[in-house]
Amino acid sequence: ELTDRVVTSGGLDSLAYYLQTYDVPVDRESEGVVLADPTSAAYVDRPVVFYLGMGEGWTQKPPQRPWVDPERQYDRASWAFQVCLQSGVEQYYLVQDASGGEPVRPCLYFDALLEREFERFSDLDSVEHEPRPPAEGAGFDRAALDVETDPVETISQSRLNSYVNCPRDYFFGQLLDSPDREHFAVGNLFHDYAEFHVANPTVAAAEPVEALVAAMLAETAPFRRPVDEPLSRRTYRIGLETIRTFLAERGPTDDDFLTPSSGFGENFFADYFDCPVDSPLTERWFEDAGLGVKGLIDLVLGPNHLLDYKSGRRKRATQVVARSATDPPDDTPNFQAALYLAYYRTERPNESLEFTFFHFLETIEDVVAGEADLEDALTTVAYRPFTFDEFVGSREAYDELLDGYADCEATFADLGYPAYSDVMDRHPFPQTTDRDALRNSAFADEFAAAVAERTGEDVDAAKGCDQAIRRLDGIRRRTFFREDLDAVEAFVDERLAELNRRRAGEERFPIEGLAGEPNYRRVDHRDLLLEGDR
Repeated sequence: ELTDRVVTSGGLDSLAYYLQTYDVPVDRESEGVVLADPTSAAYVDRPVVFYLGMGEGWTQKPPQRPWVDPERQYDRASWAFQVCLQSGVEQYYLVQDASGGEPVRPCLYFDALLEREFERFSDLDSVEHEPRPPAEGAGFDRAALDVETDPVETISQSRLNSYVNCPRDYFFGQLLDSPDREHFAVGNLFHDYAEFHVANPTVAAAEPVEALVAAMLAETAPFRRPVDEPLSRRTYRIGLETIRTFLAERGPTDDDFLTPSSGFGENFFADYFDCPVDSPLTERWFEDAGLGVKGLIDLVLGPNHLLDYKSGRRKRATQVVARSATDPPDDTPNFQAALYLAYYRTERPNESLEFTFFHFLETIEDVVAGEADLEDALTTVAYRPFTFDEFVGSREAYDELLDGYADCEATFADLGYPAYSDVMDRHPFPQTTDRDALRNSAFADEFAAAVAERTGEDVDAAKGCDQAIRRLDGIRRRTFFREDLDAVEAFVDERLAELNRRRAGEERFPIEGLAGEPNYRRVDHRDLLLEGDR
């Protein structure tokens, strides 16, 4: 009854709204397998139909509109469900009775279809099936292929972190492409700007920040909802301004100590400014087969100082060192600082080095409040080219005690360095990093007694020694010493040997890492990790 009615813009709007809001079935002539959505298909034109799941996901949710009658909508969907179940000459129903230890709730429309009460599929007439183990000799026989496997000679810090957390997740990461995500795209843009600014500071600083923000917003638009644009605009502006401030106040001033470099990969802002990026200080790729490591140094801040830009939350120096532990690994392993310093010490042997993480978005809230401090965005860890045992008796350690707590400073100023060195030679510092165990150890008592014998009564030697122990332990927990990086290098060798055995098919890639159950918040392919022996 529409042929005699006038077509109006309002009618067209209503039709467009209907097509956009409701699933409209379309008949098509086709053969072969068809995958149907049970919430939109009431009839499946195939001789054999498999009904999979039939849980709550099969229940249609009526549109939340004031003109929609929920009861009428339910009756219509229930009728469509019953029609759908009659599709096909042969019908097979495969359901799951429980998932994650909880019963699977059957589709709501069963209540109208079956005249009996039930809470789960096992309450109905059903046949239970269990997975069958593979037959002897079945499956993939790698040995029969007679294919040589190219060994992995080097590994990046990100891949090592993934492998240590969950070897099987690492394995799938090698097989599958990672999806593009907004935080990856945004992080890359900030890195590109920092690299360009170091190479072309005058050009970069002359461009208004808002123009750079607009370019970044356009580049990341596919990842972002329009409603989120104001927040992204603010984040980009503060991030760029923080990077500019840091490079202006603390950026590198000399590159004579480095060999020439032409940069690494493409740079968004090089195209934006139509200006090349060519600086030996930024984006320096390294690959050392002897160490088994490779990576990309964001910025060489000085002859003995590396820097890495981070868009995530800031970690303390003690956390950075703790997450580089190897025996056992931390439950959130991160070996970047340790690996980069291990490589850089081959370039500058027997020298003290530093590695800084610059978390340029850390101060967003403070910037908004007008209280930003650049120091709050920086975390620096040091490397000392000697063992911790050698350090505790050194002049450097003694000077640290003179720049600490009041009682500690008074005690060791009175003691003097020669006596301090002698005491530390006689009383080796314990290996434990448990602060409470350290302060209550036999060493703490012996150390305090030895210092008290050589100092006057006007100082509190017991309290000064306790503060000294805390100070020295704090240095150890936020500093890499020679034995720490030696252990990381040996750890990399062990992991590469293990990784290559697994790649050759000698053993499977397990789900559990060296620290036990993976940290699933850091797993990229959770849906592919089947528990048990599967």
